Amino acid sequence: MEIKALSVYGFNPNVITAWDADGHILSCELAQPLMQSDINSVDEVLAHFGVRGMKWGVRRAERRRAASSPDARAAADAHAKVKKGKGTHVLTNQELQQLVTRMNLEKQFNQLKPPTKTSRAAKFVGGVLASTGKQAASKVAGDLTAKQIAKVLKP
Repeated sequence: MEIKALSVYGFNPNVITAWDADGHILSCELAQPLMQSDINSVDEVLAHFGVRGMKWGVRRAERRRAASSPDARAAADAHAKVKKGKGTHVLTNQELQQLVTRMNLEKQFNQLKPPTKTSRAAKFVGGVLASTGKQAASKVAGDLTAKQIAKVLKP
């Protein structure tokens, strides 16, 4: 068994480490306790505060603006102006007209492009849920109506 001194993170305390012949660490201990005075400056302390509520392995969404046309940027700026000013009264007539034109063009484009698998699946699931909900509501309404009629007809 071989004993070596090991420098840990620049603090350089005397660390006694026992290694085996293959280079594996068997044990590791400090020759003297590490005191607060052993830290020479704030730069030698590693502290990580992280982001509150952040999950491990999940990156924060970066706010990147895609390369967009001047019209799209103008529309985004107009949207921001409306949101900040709490209404369309903060826009000039020309800005409002351009915003409405842009929104209509985007709406028409989204209606013309072929539906994706996700949108088709969402439409199907929405239809199934709507029909199931209607059936359940009509059953409950029928049961309540039958109870009320039975209650009224009892002598």
